[in-house]
Amino acid sequence: MNYDIIIIGGGIIGSSIAYHLARDGRAGTIAVIERDSTYAKAATPRGSGGIRQLFSLPENIEMARYGLDFYKNFDQTMTSSNNQISVAFRRQGYLFLSDGGSEKVMEQNFHNQQKLGVKAELLDKTQLLQLFPSIYNDDIKLAVYSPDDAWIDAYCALTGFKSKARALGCLSYTSDAVDDALRVTPGGPGTFTKKTLSPDHLVLHIRKYYSFSHATQLSTYIKLYNHYLFYTSL
Repeated sequence: MNYDIIIIGGGIIGSSIAYHLARDGRAGTIAVIERDSTYAKAATPRGSGGIRQLFSLPENIEMARYGLDFYKNFDQTMTSSNNQISVAFRRQGYLFLSDGGSEKVMEQNFHNQQKLGVKAELLDKTQLLQLFPSIYNDDIKLAVYSPDDAWIDAYCALTGFKSKARALGCLSYTSDAVDDALRVTPGGPGTFTKKTLSPDHLVLHIRKYYSFSHATQLSTYIKLYNHYLFYTSL
């Protein structure tokens, strides 16, 4: 079967990519492949669901700010007449502590975060004690607190992305399609065969099931057929 885009890995990131591509309306046909349809071994259900803006790279800070605003309205965006979604969005904040040796880096990151619009606070020992009296701070040099950062139910967010992406026309495949598409030959590495699923663009987001050699084989396949491969996580 031919698709414009195939996403391998249907966890929260793969499902989010599918949703955002489908929402845009210009991506063409999209299929998502997830080997573990129960998500029993997936990372998403085990995630803490934290959404923080306290990063060092500007790109990560900007993505986090987008994510924070997006998840604040997630329930309204993903809920439909027959599918009620609630990710239990709650602002509980993030607190980073430095016990010496990295406080200069943390302070520089704080200034970069503020420049990009993060409402973070730089705290000394006294301020930290006032806000969080239960924290032992004798060895703390400084802290950075971001009160707007939030927490969600990551598995519910995954469910919301999946259902909305399907409603927008994305198709999903589970274990059989993956096993057919990514074969393990006797004594050799996994090979991605063209006869099962054929994409113009491939987004690879896999963590546990396939080795780096599988990813290399996928990359070789894409190059042979003039496709594109985007690594989002390995």
